[in-house]
Formats: sequence, C-alpha cells, structure tokens
Amino acid sequence: MTKDKRYWQAFSGDINEYVYTIQYEDYWDTIWYIYGKAKVAYLDAEKIVGTTLLGKIISNNDSFDHRTLRSTYYKIADQFRYLFAEELLTPMFPGLIPGHDHRRYVSSKWFTFYIEELNRLIKKHPIIIKKILTATAYLYPDKRGPQAERFLCDYFDMLYTFTNNKEAL
Repeated sequence: MTKDKRYWQAFSGDINEYVYTIQYEDYWDTIWYIYGKAKVAYLDAEKIVGTTLLGKIISNNDSFDHRTLRSTYYKIADQFRYLFAEELLTPMFPGLIPGHDHRRYVSSKWFTFYIEELNRLIKKHPIIIKKILTATAYLYPDKRGPQAERFLCDYFDMLYTFTNNKEAL
C-alpha cells in the first residue's frame, strides 16, 4: 500500500491527511474485521440452510488476501472522514489538554464507526456478506473473485454519495 495523496482524497474538501494517516496506520488492525464478520455471519446462516461450496472454502481458510477487500475498507474510511471531517481536525495545540491523546481518540472513534457501519450495512444489505467472502475465496484468474470485488466497489460507491444524510445510505 502506498500512501499517495492523490489516492486518499476521495471527495472535494478531503484535506484531513492526519485522519487518513491514522486510518492507514490502523489498516491491519481493522481489515480483518470485514472478513471475520462476513465469515461468522455466513457460517451461521449455513447452520440453517445447509453447507455450500463457498462455506466449505471459507471454513478451511484462516487467512485471506487483504488486497481483495482494500477498496471496501477505504470506501468506509472515506465515509468516516466525510462525516466527521470538522470534528477530527488535527488539534491546533497538541498537549493543550493534559492526558488527552488525540491520536488515540481518533483511532478509537474510527474503529467504533467502522464496526458499527459494517454491522449496519450487513444488516441492511446482507448480499455484501457473500460478496466479501466470494472476493476472498476466489482469487484471480477465477473470475468470481474479481467480479465480487467490482460489485463491492460499485455498491459502496452507490451507498456513499458523500452526503450527510445517513438515512439515505
């Protein structure tokens, strides 16, 4: 992953490199949640509907290629920066409040948002569970994986139109 300024500016006014840097540094701690949440939900559903080929593949995998979910991760990260941009601006006077660690505060707020947002989206749009797992289970040259990645990318573009109206999502 490269931290390229052109890449992370996802919307007009996306100038908070401080928050982006925190999201970038927290990537490995958070990317697993997308896969783990989808895997648990899918395998729980299989207890009712029966075992599928996808279920067999993911139940035998304890790892995945993180690159298959990178776009999904960054779409959620972009939405976080969009919704909380003003609130999370770099503190003008670091250390002004004794014992206040602004980086830890932003990281905690980001991770909380990330978990709540994934839970909300999975509940409202359960198809993303299967697409997340298909993207991770079927790597290129199998077309199913890249097609699922493209679906997720397009789906999140549709969901996140960068408005402050959370009800529209």
